Amino acid sequence: AHSGLFSEAQGAAGFQRPLLVLMERSADLGVMMQHAWSYSALCHDLLGMKLNRVTIDERGEGGGKPQQATYDLHQGDPFWVGHIGAAFQTVAADVDRDLNEYREKMEAINQQGAQVSESAEQLTSSLASTINELPELQEKKRLIDAHMNIATELLRHIKARGLDSLYSIEESLIEGRSLGKEDKATLAALCSAQPGAAALTPDELQDRLRLLLLLHLHKAADKAGGVERHLLEQLEALLRDHKVDLRAFG
Repeated sequence: AHSGLFSEAQGAAGFQRPLLVLMERSADLGVMMQHAWSYSALCHDLLGMKLNRVTIDERGEGGGKPQQATYDLHQGDPFWVGHIGAAFQTVAADVDRDLNEYREKMEAINQQGAQVSESAEQLTSSLASTINELPELQEKKRLIDAHMNIATELLRHIKARGLDSLYSIEESLIEGRSLGKEDKATLAALCSAQPGAAALTPDELQDRLRLLLLLHLHKAADKAGGVERHLLEQLEALLRDHKVDLRAFG
């Protein structure tokens, strides 16, 4: 409601100057443990983004051998700049929207070139305009393809590890909200070894370790916080059975 919160006169009627508090990261360890859901954080967490660069294995057509592709994500990429902090579902929807817009633009250009009834002057002008537009469209298509491939790879990780459910549970814990029925059922499944289930991967074990640390950091290990203590004991036992290093927990 105020344009200059830190510069307005203190004597203004009804105005209370806000307090800006800068804290060490160690004061909120939970942020480092929580599974992220923004585009930039997911690229760091799941794809090992380093120096603004991610490398992924792109699936070959017809089941061919995957090929490694490296993408630079920088300030010169308008889609990246506009979606660094956006939720994953927003990124997926917007990259699909941009792809459709590109296709519509290319279709309009093709239709324009097919109109033979235009005069020579009109056709020359139309072709000149199209030629000027093509480099920009080609660069846009390159960026769309890059972000489409990155989003597809992120989705593969999310589905394989159930990260959307983990994020939902952890967000509720951090905000102090009680877990819903579905989140409670998911948490119970995460805390116990299902008979006949496939062996947990190193990534899945790390996911559970991060969850365990968050549960204790936010003191939700009781019924008041929506988490039964026996579930935490099961989760800790599960990790110990799989020889997970629990020194951080201790």
